[in-house]
Amino acid sequence: MWAKMDMAKTDIALGNYAAADKTVDILIADFSDQPELPTAIFILGEQYYNKALSKERQGDSEQGKEYYRKTLCVWERIITELPPSAMTAQAYYSMAGCYESLGEYEKAIEYCETVANTWPNFNAWRVQFMIARCYEDLEKSGRIGATHAAAEIRQVCEKLADDPDPQATKAARGLLNRWGLNTN
Repeated sequence: MWAKMDMAKTDIALGNYAAADKTVDILIADFSDQPELPTAIFILGEQYYNKALSKERQGDSEQGKEYYRKTLCVWERIITELPPSAMTAQAYYSMAGCYESLGEYEKAIEYCETVANTWPNFNAWRVQFMIARCYEDLEKSGRIGATHAAAEIRQVCEKLADDPDPQATKAARGLLNRWGLNTN
């Protein structure tokens, strides 16, 4: 399984995406009984994700978007074709980040909410913070009004305030201050 995964990683690095996709098909067909298969598939999605980040850093946002979409296709297979595992939550969360990068904020929120409702302890405050960022971006893009965004952000910050992680509290205060919602 790992050797085939490495072959697919090489194909991705060389731009041979059809071969990489075929190898993902083979991995899922031949190794579905392996508990580490979701991790192997996730790693292949990360190859595309890293290419997306690299293209964005180079200023090629259109090519970056193409790689985000390829990433989504690979990670979606973890959710739809493999038995639930620890990687399922990671796939949902990481896909939310891709959707956020693509400007598909509603979809990112949907995936974050799935994580929050199904795996409430998985990256809990980071999931909530991503939801808040998406509402900020929806407001900035004019797709929702400031009042709606502020209400959603306040709701997220209330959840973050109960989190024992001090980073969550700091993130919540920063959001509330940025939106002029801080009641302290």
